[in-house]
Amino acid sequence: MQRALPILLTLVACRAPLPPPVQPLTATPDAPFRASAPAAADASLPELTVLTSSRADGLVVWAVERPQARVTAFGFASPWASLAYPQPNGAALLAAHAQSARLKGPAALAKVQGKVDLGGLGLIAEVPSEDALNFAPQFAAVMSSPPDDEAIRHAQNTLQGQLRKISAGDQTIKDRLTHAHLFGERHPLAQKARDLAQQANRLARSDLADFWRERAMAGPRRFVVVGPGAEALAKRILAELPAPTEGAKAPAPWPRPQLQEKLRIRIVPKNTSPWIELSFPIEAPGVGAPEASMASLVLGGALSGRLGSALRLDSGHSYALFARYRDVSDFGLLTMSGNVSEEDVPLFISTAQGVLSSLRDTPVTPAELTQALGTWRGQLRRGLATSRGATLQLLGYPTWDGAPPDFAAVYRQLQAVDAARLQTWAQAHIRPHIGSAVVFARAQELTTLYSLGDAAQVTLDPF
Repeated sequence: MQRALPILLTLVACRAPLPPPVQPLTATPDAPFRASAPAAADASLPELTVLTSSRADGLVVWAVERPQARVTAFGFASPWASLAYPQPNGAALLAAHAQSARLKGPAALAKVQGKVDLGGLGLIAEVPSEDALNFAPQFAAVMSSPPDDEAIRHAQNTLQGQLRKISAGDQTIKDRLTHAHLFGERHPLAQKARDLAQQANRLARSDLADFWRERAMAGPRRFVVVGPGAEALAKRILAELPAPTEGAKAPAPWPRPQLQEKLRIRIVPKNTSPWIELSFPIEAPGVGAPEASMASLVLGGALSGRLGSALRLDSGHSYALFARYRDVSDFGLLTMSGNVSEEDVPLFISTAQGVLSSLRDTPVTPAELTQALGTWRGQLRRGLATSRGATLQLLGYPTWDGAPPDFAAVYRQLQAVDAARLQTWAQAHIRPHIGSAVVFARAQELTTLYSLGDAAQVTLDPF
């Protein structure tokens, strides 16, 4: 029998709820930046002062001064450009790649990353701090205008290459497979790789221009600058952005999915050791609740979380894991990921279902709650330690009302979740028998999955 591989687990989720309609903000376009109160309600939380300016059309700019930082990070996030909304197929993915190419420019001055998922479209650019003053107008100019023909061609080539690889390490691919059955075949996440690439190639420049103007640069959107002289850089970006627009309407999300009363398993043939992505929907109400975040932290937020402990006791595997939570439209997802041997894929699935059930049946202990809070504090501290990390934390901040970020308030919400409250929430919202599993593996060696009976639907997907 093949020796079991070490397990590398990830309990995933990023909290990115759909934004409310744009509400008028108190600041005027030329109002000075105002400073948020440092997040020091708890001595164990890192202090963070965010300079904020906002406009009535939903634009918010956050600046964080880091005088000694050698790298300055610029970020942009738009929830209306999310895959959670219907759009021309491939438009959001193509826009992210095209704008990334424009930000890099011929001189490749900036290190740029663009991505789009169910939470929205995001871009982050890092430059040496001595070059930040010259880069700021370029960043604003790119964000203010749709991609040009050269950037679109570059993006089409990049997208085709990525989709052909079908890498188990590519979170976009895993997201598309994991959520495809939730939204149906019309959703971009359900498209075959070759079909999506072909559709993206057929998009006209005008389609992409409309998408950028009506989605990415309309409604709630956020610019972030972290580094030396961040306030001056942010003001320069504001000066370059177009004047406010009125009357933007939030797009209608995809229809609420009809979830099947079983676990759906999709096997993607890959000649590698298996990687499994296991997601469980958490139905509303309760989306975005602190209970969901605490549940993910208790399950897999530390080495001694319930998932890791159960797998170690059952099979003696070693592992590393972290935890987050993801909101999608009007429901949420808890996702557990692991690198396991073929023979242990069924064990992984059954163990994950078991620990989800344990949240319903067994109250968490005070030690588990303390550990979960400590894990959250550690993740925040590590995330804010660098210019890039702080920018990503701020881009992913869950509210879009224009108010400064308040991580201390988020922490207080988590602290308020006790054992009884978490168990009550779990009993109301967690259903371990409903979910989606995507397995990248040598398909011929996964015959054990077909023995799961009526409790699961197993399909082979060439993707």
